[in-house]
Amino acid sequence: MEKILNFLNAIPSDKVAHGLGGLVIYSFLNLFIFHIYSLILVIIIAIGKEIYDGYKENHTRDAWDAFATAIVPGVLSGIKLVIGVL
Repeated sequence: MEKILNFLNAIPSDKVAHGLGGLVIYSFLNLFIFHIYSLILVIIIAIGKEIYDGYKENHTRDAWDAFATAIVPGVLSGIKLVIGVL
């Protein structure tokens, strides 16, 4: 259990915020469209946001931010596919 807690504590707060943001967007979109489409839109939004960051003077483009945004919805979508809750 201690190893798991150490791993979770090592995740930067910025990445946690991106993951939660992706979860909020995914959950909202899931109210209106199929979960796979929600996941695709979250990925597009995450990549678009990082491209936008590259053009802003005081922002940094980071591919790991896009990954962190999409990983939580990706895992949830995968679980939905595996257990058949469509």
